[in-house]
Amino acid sequence: KLLDLAGGKDGEGGVAREVSASVAGLNRIEASIRDKVAHVGRIAELMEEKKNAIQREVAAADADHDDLLALVAKKDKEIHSLKLQLAVSRQKVRRHRTYSVAS
Repeated sequence: KLLDLAGGKDGEGGVAREVSASVAGLNRIEASIRDKVAHVGRIAELMEEKKNAIQREVAAADADHDDLLALVAKKDKEIHSLKLQLAVSRQKVRRHRTYSVAS
């Protein structure tokens, strides 16, 4: 009975079919795994591209930030200079008033 279940009188035909079916199944599994690995590879490439794009944006934002800090420093110096000029002008006005009142 076991030989009949195997697919032939001597059992070799049934065993060969089972081995062939097993190999075919393994080949399908291997192909599926290869497809999945390729898909993951494509996803990794896309993620790398996205990461690089974000790094470029961050670098540009850092440069903009540095430019803004430099502009703020420049304007701060200008404001300080204007305050000094205002203080000098106030002193001149006070001296002029004092001189005008004394005359």
